[in-house]
Order: sequence, then structure tokens, then C-alpha cells
Amino acid sequence: MGEYRFVRKKTTKEDMAKILANLRDYSRDELLVVAGTEEQALEQAIDGSRDVWSGYINDELGIVYGVKIVNILSNHAYIWMLTTEQAEKHWVTFVRVSTMCTWELLNQYEKITAISPLRSKVSHKWLEYIGFKQTGVARIYGIKFKTYEITRDMLADEKIQWFRGDDGWQPLLAS
Repeated sequence: MGEYRFVRKKTTKEDMAKILANLRDYSRDELLVVAGTEEQALEQAIDGSRDVWSGYINDELGIVYGVKIVNILSNHAYIWMLTTEQAEKHWVTFVRVSTMCTWELLNQYEKITAISPLRSKVSHKWLEYIGFKQTGVARIYGIKFKTYEITRDMLADEKIQWFRGDDGWQPLLAS
């Protein structure tokens, strides 16, 4: 098993081009629900987000994700994410990194919501594994999505204690 290095950085225009060139088909379909082209949908997501990051595994783009503020009064945010085959190829690293990033966001927001296309079984498993709970199903532009949420209170759940140690958050381990 080789050594893997994960690097997170603010998303650049170059990252946008890379993610669009390497999207999985269901991510492509999800973008087309939002706008006429994948490029327009990604630009809308980025423009509407407070922060947007890119994650690289051994210098290969694996994820681009962002956070939109849903309601400033309730301290509620929405997270969106697009992945490449790198995320699936190095799924252990991807799960650990996305878990840490989500929990980091819970230091800023009381609640985070996410949606996932009904047919995207891999995304559903990922969201549930890192602690999100399914809250329902929504229809957006005729497409059904599962809705998920995670709150600060849910961090105490025994199911997700595996990532915390006596000295705080565990270091990222390679896949």
C-alpha cells in the first residue's frame, strides 16, 4: 500500500476546469438540473458559496466542495460537493477528509444540510457514514433528491466517535 497525501486549498479557475473534465456521470447530471450547462451550474454554485475548496490526493484533483449560508439567523449552512474518480479510488482518505471538513464546519454552523440524487447510492452511503441523517426527499426541477442534515449535537453520537481520540481529532490516515 502506497503513501497518500491530501491537500486542501481554495478553489481556482484551473480547479474548476479540472473538475468539469473529470466529473462522474451522476455529478454531471446533478449539475444540469441546476443550469443549462455544467459550467453555468458550477459558476452559480461557486458564486453563491461563502467558501469553496479543492481537495487533491497526490496532486490529483479528487473533490471540489463549497458552503452556502442558508439562514444567518439560525446559523444553518448547505454543503455541496463534486467528486472525481480519485475520491472513489482513495475512498478511505476521502471519507476521513470529508468527515474532518464537515466537523470543522460544525464549529462555524449549528446545522449543515446536503442533498443527493435519489439514484446516487455511493453519495448516500458517504453522507450516512460521516454522520449525516436522512431527513426526507425533495423534488428539484423534477428530479428527486434525498435530503440530509448534521448538527453539532450529533457529534456526540457514538457512531461517529471513532474519529476522535483523547487528543482531539485524529490525523488523516492514508487509504
